[in-house]
Amino acid sequence: MRRLILLCIFAILIAAGALFPARKAPRPPNVLIVTLDTVRPDSIGRDKGTPAVEAFLDEATLFAGARTTVPLTVPAHVSLFSGLYPAKSGVHDNVTPCGAAGHERSFSLIAEQLQQRGYRTAAFVSNPVLAPSTGVDAGFDLYACPEPGDPEYELGHCIPAESRVRYALHWIHAAPPDRPWMAWVHLYDAHGPYQAWKGDARRAGTSPEDSDRERYAGELRRVDAALELLLRKVDKETIVVLVSDHGEGLGEHGEVTHGWLCFASCIDTFLAVRGPGLEAGGVDSGARSIVDIACTLRDWCGLPRTSDDGRPLTGPPHEVVVSESIRAWRVHNLGQCFASFDGRHTLIESGRRLVLYDRKEDPSELRPADPRQHPAFERLDRALHRLRSAQRHPESDQPMLETTSPYSTLRRPGAGYLSSADNAKLKDPAEHLETMDRMLVASELLGLGDQTRNRAILERVVELTRTLAPELPESAQPYELRAKAQAGIASMSGESRYWLDATNSMIRAVELGYSSWEVLSNALELAVRSKSADRIARVIDLTLSRGPRVPPDLLQRCRDAAANLPGRSGRLMMDRID
Repeated sequence: MRRLILLCIFAILIAAGALFPARKAPRPPNVLIVTLDTVRPDSIGRDKGTPAVEAFLDEATLFAGARTTVPLTVPAHVSLFSGLYPAKSGVHDNVTPCGAAGHERSFSLIAEQLQQRGYRTAAFVSNPVLAPSTGVDAGFDLYACPEPGDPEYELGHCIPAESRVRYALHWIHAAPPDRPWMAWVHLYDAHGPYQAWKGDARRAGTSPEDSDRERYAGELRRVDAALELLLRKVDKETIVVLVSDHGEGLGEHGEVTHGWLCFASCIDTFLAVRGPGLEAGGVDSGARSIVDIACTLRDWCGLPRTSDDGRPLTGPPHEVVVSESIRAWRVHNLGQCFASFDGRHTLIESGRRLVLYDRKEDPSELRPADPRQHPAFERLDRALHRLRSAQRHPESDQPMLETTSPYSTLRRPGAGYLSSADNAKLKDPAEHLETMDRMLVASELLGLGDQTRNRAILERVVELTRTLAPELPESAQPYELRAKAQAGIASMSGESRYWLDATNSMIRAVELGYSSWEVLSNALELAVRSKSADRIARVIDLTLSRGPRVPPDLLQRCRDAAANLPGRSGRLMMDRID
């Protein structure tokens, strides 16, 4: 009897399983990330002439206290996709790669994790500043990025937003329904130089005669029109992250563009997110960072947590978030720039200048307070000390990327932060913005002269850098640009004296701090072309003084050059090398 009862219970359980099958795990959500390059949060959204963004804010939460990590495209995107500050990723500028998948880095990007989770992944990038060589392409099945010669790219400075959006929509609509997808759309239109836009029925156009600020606003309306096309065709269950990588100076604090300083005009970022647990139409004013995006997506998409710097956007904000720009130091030996923000107060360290602002009373940061007498000072200052102590990449010999970016491919060999005491010994980059901008003009002229093989343009670069060098006496860049211009003139004219001039200019650049292996390699090539034994010996000496880790190919080139040096000097140099 007991056996019969057990058999009946077993049969009932089998039947119950047939009637109520096990519930399948919910399908992971689709994810759309749209990064708006160079977009200030005070320039789009409600009552800003951007109706698509305004409509999206009715469905999303606006994070009004969001900030970028670096006001440059590549490091900001690495932070967004990794959840790490540059102190841990090692990417501080637009010319340092974050490494290919599984190599040269110990962290994962969100696309890699989603791809491993079974997602289809695609990126639609508008400008080659984010070329695959940056490593940001890791984890994407499709990485659509323009290359020089692309007709659409050559017409302006990027693939237009509407074209990039239509390509993304074609991919999204072709996605099979059995797998989730993640798409990243990067829109670069708002980055300078600002183009005129014809406008549409809902948005005012601009003309070439309009001011920079007016044409910048027109570019944002162009982007908004493309976003309208994209957002209305993505279903309401899709997670949508709409975020700018950094802002734009527009002349505030003397900064016309971005990348040098850490004021709100360039550090504040637009961030609006539609996702689980977020209030439609809500506004969060706490201290947030773009490092929070990867952390939040990992939670929503069922990915494992990593030891990143972010906090979920569904939880409480940070006590303090930090931002940096060490570009002026790496290029010109000016002060490093940092900002710490607690949701109301901002502490800015810019070389020897240290100032504090109350963003509630002074949103444009025009009235600095004495920081050390302010009750928020210790909290904000400690955050900057934590940033410095978190650094994992004090020295880096990673190769630098050749990009179409105007940001210079040169840097000091170390990516390390200076101590606050050492930083206070250096000049405030804000005092030299006009000179640094003229240096960018010289760099652009150099590129044009090389491309067109125009000797007159290269001679103009030589003269311009002679004028700029005394204005930034600790900067190596004028000498490096001059060396390249002189080398170009030498190759065109066949006049050997220009090879010697180029060698001397490059040696001076190395002596002033441009001592990466790439720069030393260029200096050696110039010295060999100059046929000056003295200059060859000097470059080899500078190379060996960098330490014992000279790359084998460069060491062999030094050995070959030393072998051709005359007499005893050649033998002594060979002994040093070996």
